[in-house]
Amino acid sequence: MKRYTSALAERATLTPADYLARLKDERRRLKELDPVMASLALSDALLPDNLRPCWYALAVFPADFDVAAAAAVWDMKPDDAHDALDTLHRYSVLEWNDQARRFHLHDLVRLFDSQCLPAAQRQAAERRYAEHFEAILRTADQSYQKGGAGITSGLALFDLERHNIVVGQIWAAAHAENDNVAARLASDYPDAGVHVLDLRLYPRDKIAWLQTAIAAARAHSDREGEAYHLSYLGLAYTDLGQPRKAIECYEQLLVIARAIRDRRAEAIALGSLRLAHADLDRPRKGIKLPEYLYAMSRAGARTAPNDPNLARAARRDTAMRIAACGPHFNLAALADRHAKGNTVGDPRPAHADLRDSRKAIEYYEHELTIARKIGDRRGEGNALGNLANAYVALGDPRKVTEYYGEALAIAREIGDRLSEANVCWNMGDEYAKAADLVRAADLMQVCVDYEREIGHPDAEKHAARVAALRARLK
Repeated sequence: MKRYTSALAERATLTPADYLARLKDERRRLKELDPVMASLALSDALLPDNLRPCWYALAVFPADFDVAAAAAVWDMKPDDAHDALDTLHRYSVLEWNDQARRFHLHDLVRLFDSQCLPAAQRQAAERRYAEHFEAILRTADQSYQKGGAGITSGLALFDLERHNIVVGQIWAAAHAENDNVAARLASDYPDAGVHVLDLRLYPRDKIAWLQTAIAAARAHSDREGEAYHLSYLGLAYTDLGQPRKAIECYEQLLVIARAIRDRRAEAIALGSLRLAHADLDRPRKGIKLPEYLYAMSRAGARTAPNDPNLARAARRDTAMRIAACGPHFNLAALADRHAKGNTVGDPRPAHADLRDSRKAIEYYEHELTIARKIGDRRGEGNALGNLANAYVALGDPRKVTEYYGEALAIAREIGDRLSEANVCWNMGDEYAKAADLVRAADLMQVCVDYEREIGHPDAEKHAARVAALRARLK
């Protein structure tokens, strides 16, 4: 009834009898619609003419939004947008959350508006929507990189707008082939949030974003952009435990870097290839160190500037972050190190000798707390695995099983095959010691399957260990 009374309040000359008569007419005219949709059609008819297109355009929002977002979609000044939103709210066709200070459409209202929005206006509104939320993503990342309180505010902004940001990227990816603005945005989205996305997107999602960005860069002959995205695509495959695919990316990067004579990118490609081949335990097939050092010298640096593998070390290794914080760590100190990517120095805190299991446990508990504070699922999984290893040394099977189990769940959740294989092997080894050979063999087989898949030289040696366990079962 609220929608009816609100419309009556806005239209002083419209009597209740007139309104009910109109509603009956709408229901007769729109027999295929249910009563709610019929009432929306009447509300639509009662809206001021200049507000009707604005209301329809709000259908592009899949989630709640603020005044700035609506102003961007409408291509309107913020004050004018605020007035329009306020009027739509008074007509009860737009909902307002006073606590969050954000607007949103009811699902049925969004459906109605979507049906009324002309295709040309929809395309323009969606383009402005995607541009706005690419800028929001960049703002969140810039805040995060400032360190201190910026890390929490940057992550909070991303979390608040995550649904809108993801939909903006999806639109850009879907229209990149035929729309120059969409192609630019498809390439810009992964770069705009490179740091916060590293914490918030799972590797498979990052791969999808990067593949779209690479395709857009290639379509527009943007070799530098293609090289940039290839370097991060290689990292994403590394995070998934797929070193062969990472190597393919780095080899493509190397070809482009040499073609465009980008010495820094060449050094990054060579260094990344060395690490990727090392992941396969075949460093001799990787790039030789002299060649890497020569490439870096041509780039004019002792280490390749902005090497994504150095950035990965800074972001991934929570131990590095705690080194800056000491035993009385705090999030602000963490943020400065985490955001600036400082990887210099011994990663161990000065007070802790990690060969001492109890000190190691204290250290990794700090690591776990920090990873959870900033939502770093990979860091959380690493800390849990390290805690399990420490409790192995202390002979506490209950804690070992608990922490390995949590680490395994995270590895599978984020698609980290390498961590999954390592945890399964370690868990299996503990079950073997406890004479639970069935679970031991099943878990260790996961590691063997992974190693065979990537062609690791230890695969058959580990397979023999599993076969021996199964033989004991017989």
